[in-house]
Amino acid sequence: MEVNNVLMCAPTYFDIEYVINPWMDTSNRVDKERAWQQWEKVRDVLTDLGVKIEYIDPVPGLPDMVFAGDAGMVSGKTFIASNFRFSQRQKEAEVASEWMAARGYEVIIPPEGVYFEGLGDVIYSDTNVLVGHGPRSSPDSVEFIQRIFKNLNIIGEVHLCDPWFYHTALAAAFIGDNRIIYYAPALSPESRQFVESKFDYRIAVSEQDAKQFMVCNNIVVGRKILVHDCTPQLEESLGEWGYDVIRCPADEFLKSGGSVRCLILNL
Repeated sequence: MEVNNVLMCAPTYFDIEYVINPWMDTSNRVDKERAWQQWEKVRDVLTDLGVKIEYIDPVPGLPDMVFAGDAGMVSGKTFIASNFRFSQRQKEAEVASEWMAARGYEVIIPPEGVYFEGLGDVIYSDTNVLVGHGPRSSPDSVEFIQRIFKNLNIIGEVHLCDPWFYHTALAAAFIGDNRIIYYAPALSPESRQFVESKFDYRIAVSEQDAKQFMVCNNIVVGRKILVHDCTPQLEESLGEWGYDVIRCPADEFLKSGGSVRCLILNL
């Protein structure tokens, strides 16, 4: 989906205060000044590309609130709030729901037991939507999303099988309509087969691109792709598709298992 209006949350309280994925280590402290600089770079690049940005105030005690994309999913004036699997993040969805309700969005709360972690587990282009489940979102979240957002074309679902790639947005990304990049080892054999049979235009990225650079967690604006980093080989392949790479260092956010895509929620 074209990125033109997004929600962001400043990294005021961002830090590693708990461990809920393999990336996190409480002894690996965040460089607060560098995190601010990296967040501001993403914000400034998006602004220069014509993206409208709205802001939600950060809340003390919610260090991962900077990852606004995980808070839920918006279509039209409806917001499905996340139902986070880990208690440490559940308050984030409450704060986001209040923000949305105050601005006229209908807020939908998933049923108890249906875990759903927002755009962390939903990737989409202008016409296609791919939903994932695994370490975080539960399989029944796919049917739940489809029931609420009948206007969306959910073309399939993928099963994540690697704890390092706990969200779909870490393992796959649409680069325009019907063009996808993905890290094959993060997907179950059935999901890998689905992706490889469904998309004629696809790039299976390397372990370095997927894990060291977290390249699938990117932002596409027109023909520009914002990434933490990528290999020259992948940059060349993306260039053959007509896309220009913009590097936005995000290594401070990688410490928590997120990158540039996690920093925005499409509105």
